[in-house]
Amino acid sequence: MKKLYTLILFILALNISAGAQGSRYVDLALSLHTPVTGDTIIRGVDMLNINSEILNVGMSPFVPIDSIAYAILIDGTPLQFVVGSKLVPYKTITDTLINPGDSMAYNMAIALDTTLPFGTYDVCVQVTPFNGSVPISDSVLTNNKSCATIVVSKRPTAVPLINANISSINVYPNPAVDNVNFELEMLRSNDVVIKVYDITGRFTGLQQNNHLMQGKHTMQLNTVNLHTGLYMYQLSIGAETVNGRFIKN
Repeated sequence: MKKLYTLILFILALNISAGAQGSRYVDLALSLHTPVTGDTIIRGVDMLNINSEILNVGMSPFVPIDSIAYAILIDGTPLQFVVGSKLVPYKTITDTLINPGDSMAYNMAIALDTTLPFGTYDVCVQVTPFNGSVPISDSVLTNNKSCATIVVSKRPTAVPLINANISSINVYPNPAVDNVNFELEMLRSNDVVIKVYDITGRFTGLQQNNHLMQGKHTMQLNTVNLHTGLYMYQLSIGAETVNGRFIKN
């Protein structure tokens, strides 16, 4: 709670430094659509998708010269965002007009720290308006934050499959850096094709074809030329297909 109060005071200081005269009052509210309480995030595989809506429930417009400090807190600790050469505890939203009664969507996809311990976490999103030149303040602070309780879990070391060709698949390391390995337990010999797609479904050009015999095999893909982000793989064994995801760091 102390960390949350410190964050609020830090943002309010941006307004106070501009002077107390001529302050405008707005009332922004935050609605968090995802995640929802009960969601499970597989650490190192799933992205934490933040889908939110910022509403102007006051009488005054939020104009393009104003800014919003958009903070994401994990168990009360704000995530840090890179701004130039500095780390700041919020994302700045600018050049936005939100008239009274209107709203705007704001979404982010975040890769959780791979050292984050497994367990239950409160994920909160908080918005605070500020303006470094013309003082602005939020008249109601009780509706600026919305939270959900999620579970951060580990992925199985190998995924059991109901499949006529393979009994399990293990994809590692995940996140990948230079290479990603596909460890397969083949039940019978067959042709195997691995293709990698980006999050929009576009084929990246990364592909490997092999004819594998019965037994355990490892196929390795070079991921050096992939940009950082979330990717989907399609593993085809004969006429059967297995889909999954991995992260490139």
